Amino acid sequence: MRWTFFVNPSSRGGRTALHLDYIHRVIRRRHPEAEILAPGSAAELQAQIREASFRAERLGVLGGDGTFSRALAGLMEGNHRTCALTPLHQGRGGDFLHTVGAPRGLGRALDRADAAHPVPCDCGRITTTAGTRCFINVASVGLGGAVDGFVKRHPWPLPATVLYFVASLVESFRYRASRLRLTMDGRVWDRTFLVAAAANGRYFGGSMHISPRSQIDDGRLDLVALPAWRHPRALWLAALVYAGMHIRHREVLGEPFTELTVEAPGGETVPIDVDGDCFGSLPARIEVVPEAFLLAV
Repeated sequence: MRWTFFVNPSSRGGRTALHLDYIHRVIRRRHPEAEILAPGSAAELQAQIREASFRAERLGVLGGDGTFSRALAGLMEGNHRTCALTPLHQGRGGDFLHTVGAPRGLGRALDRADAAHPVPCDCGRITTTAGTRCFINVASVGLGGAVDGFVKRHPWPLPATVLYFVASLVESFRYRASRLRLTMDGRVWDRTFLVAAAANGRYFGGSMHISPRSQIDDGRLDLVALPAWRHPRALWLAALVYAGMHIRHREVLGEPFTELTVEAPGGETVPIDVDGDCFGSLPARIEVVPEAFLLAV
């Protein structure tokens, strides 16, 4: 089996760069002939993935959800019908890998991927003021973008769950929820939401169980929109989200969809988070791409 590996040295707040020798040793022990690349930017990663998809059978990508998302973009431009993507945990949160149940240790993850049969996986496609891109895990409108900004400004060496919890807590006091108009498969909701997430995976923001019903191969995404509650009720809502129990609450909107449009009727600039990266602002159009690529984990 022909492998090409991509390592994001900037993942884990730049700490991956300190462990490149170890990563190379683990990979070489199992795949001595494999190509190992360390792209210097997201654009370079996307271009190299596209090219490698035509010469390799498996693409192993070490990073976090943002790295996986960019790798997916490159694969979708290349040979996404026969070349399989293998995401390998080397990021802060690893939320997509949490959904698919992949091991965190590199050696164990490689052994499992070698034995895995590639399966078709859905992805999402989003268009915002920043352009159009695919996403592998979750795209969210509202608080999620503000939390991303906090994490980027404060790359503290904390466990992902702790860092994102602190960021969510701080930004929930600062962020002013906006009125959103959600148009989904012909139905319309128009109210104030704290966050509206379009989910392919089940987790985001460092293990928040935002969409417990999501499946990565069911041909649809799931909308989860949280009400704009004030503190201290908002803290109770956060606890429900971590436990995945919020979806049962009558004020939480949870619906599957294939196409979704999100607008801000009041004209506010509402930030958008795509797989852990800020990606423009509203309006946004989101759709599912069924069986978009092959996944091997």
